[in-house]
Parts: sequence; C-alpha cells; structure tokens
Amino acid sequence: MELTPKSGDLSGEFDGLSFLRITGAAVAGKYPAQEITYDADTGTWSDGAYDSLAVEVNGETLANGTKLKGRLIGWDLNAAGDVRPLFAVQASGGGGTSGSTFVVVKITSALPPLTGVQSTYNEISKTWSDGTTNLTLVEANGNNIPVGKRVLAMKSGNVYIIALDPMAVTSVVCNGGTLTVVGRN
Repeated sequence: MELTPKSGDLSGEFDGLSFLRITGAAVAGKYPAQEITYDADTGTWSDGAYDSLAVEVNGETLANGTKLKGRLIGWDLNAAGDVRPLFAVQASGGGGTSGSTFVVVKITSALPPLTGVQSTYNEISKTWSDGTTNLTLVEANGNNIPVGKRVLAMKSGNVYIIALDPMAVTSVVCNGGTLTVVGRN
C-alpha cells in the first residue's frame, strides 16, 4: 500500500521544523494542529497549507490555540486514508510527566564518551557562563560535534541526549567554480 497524501506531494516540503497552532483536544495522545507561519512585516501568523498532528513529548496537556515549535517525526495515516505530518512538541522548558528537561550544553570532549557542561545565557550581559560539572552526553544520530560548540540537549535519567539533524549542511566550499556541500550523513 502506497501512502499518498490527499493534500498533494509533501516530500521535500519540510526541514523538520515548523510552528504549529493546536486546534483541539488530543485523541489517542495526538493533538490536531495547524502549521502556521509568521510574517515579520505585518506581525501576524498565517495558517499553512496542511493540517497536522502533534505529540507532546512530556505528556503535558496542550491548550487549544497554543503556538509551539515542532519537529517532524513521521506521518500519520488514518482510517480514511488521509496522511498528515506528525510533529513532536514541548509545552514548556521541561519537566512534564516524564521528568525530562531541556538544557544548553557546551561540548568539552568529542571523543567517546561524549561530555559537556551546562551552559547558561545571561540576557543582561549578553554572555554565556559554563558550569564545571561534567555531564555524560549521547548524540542520538551518531554525529560528531566539535569541542566548544553549544547545543540543546534533553536530560533523560543520568544522561543528556543531543539529536542533531542528520540532514543538516555542515559546510559549503566553492573552489575554482566547484561548489561542494557536505552534510552530516
């Protein structure tokens, strides 16, 4: 059986991140949502072309109308044959029923085991301050992260999980008219 979206071919439409507006109560843990875009010129949000679904990663309850950033995690096929994008979202900065939390970490060792320290941004001085406690990190997609880089990590038990986009471009070089684009894969 081929999964063909009723709203047209969606392949290549997503970089994995979208903004969503929750449009109703959850059914079987999935919230109906509408993809939305922000127009900086007018300061308004507009509905996107596709109805979507959202799953809250910590089991929090989402209110109708809430706007959230989501990461595409798959596609949902219902009994009528409709295919909709399925996004993971997080209601707040952490906590939730699973006890996980998101923090920024600075990589201190890229060699196994991957380690880092928690990093905090000071809005007043516009500077980062790094902790001193070594944290155990895991990069979910097996990507290498250069020492000194700061990334978002989710605490799960005693480790911090980093999931860099495996399709992201990591460098672009133009040499003598030849453009070379390198990704994480």
